[in-house]
Amino acid sequence: MAAKHQLQQSIYHLLKHNRDGSFETQQARKSILFQAAADLVMSGYKLRNVQGLKQKHIYCLNEFWRTKQLTKCND
Repeated sequence: MAAKHQLQQSIYHLLKHNRDGSFETQQARKSILFQAAADLVMSGYKLRNVQGLKQKHIYCLNEFWRTKQLTKCND
């Protein structure tokens, strides 16, 4: 099974047990987390479980999103 698919399955199981917010909020959270997983895999990380998420992954996502101009913070 591919790393992206395993990471998305891990996120799905996490969200299944955490149903805070409205249905729209839950769907938005799922969409954003799945996109983050895809972006991490595209950046070369082979993260297979959300429990393995570390600070270096967050920094990578931040830089990836800045280059794609997906964040509002441009400091």
